[in-house]
Amino acid sequence: MSVSGVDGIVPGDRFYGYWPMSSYVTLRASPNRAGFVESSAARAPLPSVYNHYLRAVPEAGFEPGQDDASMIMRPLFTTAWLIADQLGANGWHGAEAVVLASASSKTAYATAWAIREHDDPPTLIGLTAAANVEFTEGLGVYDDVLTYDNIGALPADRGVVLIDMAGNADVRRQVHEVTHRVLRASIMVGATHWEGATFGAGDGLPGPRPELFSAPTVGQERAAALGPAAFAQRVGAAWLAFADRVPKLIKIEHLTGADALATAYTGFVEGKADPRKGLVFAL
Repeated sequence: MSVSGVDGIVPGDRFYGYWPMSSYVTLRASPNRAGFVESSAARAPLPSVYNHYLRAVPEAGFEPGQDDASMIMRPLFTTAWLIADQLGANGWHGAEAVVLASASSKTAYATAWAIREHDDPPTLIGLTAAANVEFTEGLGVYDDVLTYDNIGALPADRGVVLIDMAGNADVRRQVHEVTHRVLRASIMVGATHWEGATFGAGDGLPGPRPELFSAPTVGQERAAALGPAAFAQRVGAAWLAFADRVPKLIKIEHLTGADALATAYTGFVEGKADPRKGLVFAL
């Protein structure tokens, strides 16, 4: 904050949240124990997670020197933590194995890590492209890694949960066809395979109906149940345990300017993003 007219928020305070890509932004801040809520009428229709800004202090999981890791990974990690938290609360739906499609994606392997932090976690199986097998195996969070052309090797003799980060309708169909007799839940999260992605209801797929996971909704429910400050502390503690691994998992690169941002974005859209890298931009 460079200027503040709000009691409890002073110039120099640092906050984490979904900021616009700009040098300045004017906010109507309503402070709370965790930080503040942006309470302008224009932002009111958004899910609450997009309007909550956490005070960036160690008690909330913000350690000095971790800004880059927080910018790149913490929003994804929060989604991952929520997925693992919900699955654990539901007893893994009675499954012995969790399959993560697009296993090389940052949200997927953060989810695998978060699941491993639970007592007696299920077996974790990653599905990924052939070009990403070595990287995905090297992450050390999956018990087994399969390529998309080897979906037939998925277990069909024990309970399975699918966490679909890819959003690819063909991949989802193949997993359902192979595992439908033991598939306990099919959870749609992302669309890394955006060109073939669909979030349709899944009519006609064998096995359970795919359900869309909404991190903002689940996060809002958990924050309401625990209280915003307690929720932030719990996620922050989990994040700190994961954050030390981030420099070992990805190479962080700093880029400057709108052209560099546009080039990187085009690469993401064309499926050329390197999972080994995390990009931080200054405009």
